[in-house]
Amino acid sequence: QVLKSTGISIMWLLASAVAVLSGSTNECFSKVGIQLNNTDYADSDGPRTAANASDCCNLCISARNCQYWSFQIDSEHYPGITDCKWAHLTYCCYFHTTNESAVPRNEWTSGGFTGIKPGPPPPPPPCDTFKSKSTCPERCAWSDDKGCTVPPPPPPPPGPCAAATEAQCGVGIGPYTGQRVFCADACQWNGTSCVGRMPTGYPIPDNSSLVALVGSGTPLPKSKNTTISFYGDSITWLNLYEGVIAAALKEGAGTQDLNVNLIDQGVNGGTVTDLVRGWSPWGHLDPHVPQTNITFAQTISRDKPDIVAIQIGVNDVWQQPSRGENTSVYSQVLRDDLVKVALAAGAKVYLATISVIGEEVNATNHAQLLEYANAMKSVAQEVGVPCIDLLTRYLAYESANNCLNVHGGLLTGSGVHPYTTQGKMMLANAHSEGILAALKA
Repeated sequence: QVLKSTGISIMWLLASAVAVLSGSTNECFSKVGIQLNNTDYADSDGPRTAANASDCCNLCISARNCQYWSFQIDSEHYPGITDCKWAHLTYCCYFHTTNESAVPRNEWTSGGFTGIKPGPPPPPPPCDTFKSKSTCPERCAWSDDKGCTVPPPPPPPPGPCAAATEAQCGVGIGPYTGQRVFCADACQWNGTSCVGRMPTGYPIPDNSSLVALVGSGTPLPKSKNTTISFYGDSITWLNLYEGVIAAALKEGAGTQDLNVNLIDQGVNGGTVTDLVRGWSPWGHLDPHVPQTNITFAQTISRDKPDIVAIQIGVNDVWQQPSRGENTSVYSQVLRDDLVKVALAAGAKVYLATISVIGEEVNATNHAQLLEYANAMKSVAQEVGVPCIDLLTRYLAYESANNCLNVHGGLLTGSGVHPYTTQGKMMLANAHSEGILAALKA
């Protein structure tokens, strides 16, 4: 039962408590003698049924050897605690201030109550105090030659690089993260023993589509300017992979003399429905200019892009519980309000599925990510536009390279965004493949 605040001055309560304690030889009775507006004489671990202060005292003393009583053990600060211990008594009778805030333990010695707080328990006797095997406690170790002594620390659990033979090297559980080793070269045989090898660098993903896009055989038209609009969430908004494509277009043998306009239309924090309306609580279309309150359809009409790329889904997964949306809503909006709108305006369209939220090889969200990736692929098949399966590529890369099963640092900076060179190239090459596919469609 939580104590109810009545506006009575805490100073008055403290003064009253001091008076009671000083005038009583029964400390326990003194502490329960003032009830502080609690209808029970005691609460929580034990004497809830006390009939009076004396009864409460007797029950409290017998309750699990608790010598000092509190009205309530704070379950929020000490979940699962039922033992009556001083450290858990956050609402002590005379040190209670409000029902919402517990008084820190180091403040409970004020107001003349220093004598109530018991001192720390004495340390246990040293192991060598005990002279026989029968008296040597479990915390110590007995040996006939040394007697009762402090036991040595347990050996560390064997890791995957603790193998005794070259054939077993790399097979086992957890080197550096406690998780399974997910690629064979996390450990190496040095000729005599199996040792761990931290990765010195992750391989750069394939760039063949990017090379084909900007090379001398580029399918980009030479007779007209080309506008490509990239729509998405913060992965697009950061303008990282688009920057790789833009740099390649300027230097490519087949594109350095072409005028290819790349437009970043990433809505930071956006879902598929945010992309349609043009804004989310964290960003908006035309992200690098002041807020324009422009919709997806309006940007298509204004910019008249030749190619429209749509990569969306991370925030749909993250925000699904709070927004009540699902893959059915995702598919419908993607198909009817994005893809068909762009196609009706004369643009060529390609889609790119969700990638990853966390790079762990055994991440628990893979099934949900796959659900959204499959939904996008179904839309692409239904309306007849190319779709780049980013999720499959990311998972294959992680399986081959994420030996230590880390959350980020391979294709992402911290699990989502492509801050690394590898991540930028993965997306740049994938979107180059999408551009090539859209041009052929």
